Amino acid sequence: MKMKLIKSLSLVNILSLIALLILPAIYFTPKAEAAANLNVAMVRIDNMTAGGTTIGTVCAKATSNPTNVAHVAIQFPSTWTVSATLSNWAVSTTNIGWPTGASAWPGILQATAADNGTKIVVFPSNSMVNTTTTYCFNWTTAAALTTNGTPANDQQGYLETQVTGGTAIDHSAIAFSTVASNTISVTGAVNPTFSFALPTNTDNFTTALTNGATATTTGSTATITTNTNARNGWTTWVKSANAALHSASPGATDITSPGTYDGTPTTLSAGTTGYVLKVVTSGGTSAPAAEYTAGADQGGTLTTAYNIAALETAPSNAETVTFTERARVATTQPPASDYTDTLTIVAAGMF
Repeated sequence: MKMKLIKSLSLVNILSLIALLILPAIYFTPKAEAAANLNVAMVRIDNMTAGGTTIGTVCAKATSNPTNVAHVAIQFPSTWTVSATLSNWAVSTTNIGWPTGASAWPGILQATAADNGTKIVVFPSNSMVNTTTTYCFNWTTAAALTTNGTPANDQQGYLETQVTGGTAIDHSAIAFSTVASNTISVTGAVNPTFSFALPTNTDNFTTALTNGATATTTGSTATITTNTNARNGWTTWVKSANAALHSASPGATDITSPGTYDGTPTTLSAGTTGYVLKVVTSGGTSAPAAEYTAGADQGGTLTTAYNIAALETAPSNAETVTFTERARVATTQPPASDYTDTLTIVAAGMF
């Protein structure tokens, strides 16, 4: 009986000793605390098209122990493809649309681990300095990451900072979205423009025609104004109804336009009869046709067909072309007060 009691007491003592050893471990050993959420956690993929390869940007603002940061880890959605080729995870700290006020991630380097099974990529890092700055970096090779081929929202992943041994410091769950296309096609049109005006449709000789000095019309009242975005400029043409000043009076004869349209103006000599045109341009790089680039007592031949009067070879704004008629008659030219002609002026943009 005594022997059984001793054995029983020994068993109780042993159990008590075990309890004394275990209970402190249960109740007094500190529990590991869960990592805090990052103040800012962002992973931007630059191609949100489903099934596309993409570069991207990573940004984070620390919550706790920023000076202990030695790595940053990203887990991408489970259906995506993470390249295990570490050179595909080369990095840069070029600011490509980072959040306002963000700074380059200190000491960030090419990934040292990339696992397509876990979808986790780990980059070495220096300390993040403080908890008030958002730090960013980019991975620069699109082949590093391929999104799932079906558009979807709320695709889960995480971003975390780690100490040297890989334990998380701050950890934030993040979500990704992919779409059928992340581009917007923008179209626009610039309408062609061209304006043409003849502010005055009358241009009379200022003196009677004689065998003395060459008479001229007012000229400046007959103006074409052209404004065009035609890339090759514009051209202006002229034709005469009669190729002469014609009178219906009995005995009158036409004051014809001498010469031919050959690029050389005609000189109206004393004692001869003739009717010609001078063209002057202003603005831009416009110029009269050689036929109508006239000196004193000169002008170009007028015909009943359209001839180039002036031209511009570039888009223009507010250029002008002025037409001035000139005439001279011999002493035998029959008198009449109704010598007349009609010039038709047209212009077109050279688009």
